[in-house]
Amino acid sequence: MNDTSAKADEIQRRLIMSRTPQERIKMCAAMYESGRKLIEASLKAEGLVEGTYEFRKKFLERMYGRELRPEVIEAVAARGAGAMNRAPTIRASPPDASRAS
Repeated sequence: MNDTSAKADEIQRRLIMSRTPQERIKMCAAMYESGRKLIEASLKAEGLVEGTYEFRKKFLERMYGRELRPEVIEAVAARGAGAMNRAPTIRASPPDASRAS
């Protein structure tokens, strides 16, 4: 759903892009942290206990939605609270040989 006019989108983009890269990263981190806190608060309001498998699983489902496959969510949730606070290991794909010149 997009109920924002093209003019409003352009104004917002111009304002954001007028900031330094560092300011934009700080904005992004603050938005992420706010979202995380809202999700945690809603789960606690539902009676889930922080640190439990069910809490971690529901958190991941809400935070990442369909971005993560269900089996990935279950595996991360099963690892424990520490796994959710560590940065994921990112493996670079090997270069595509067909693009080599």
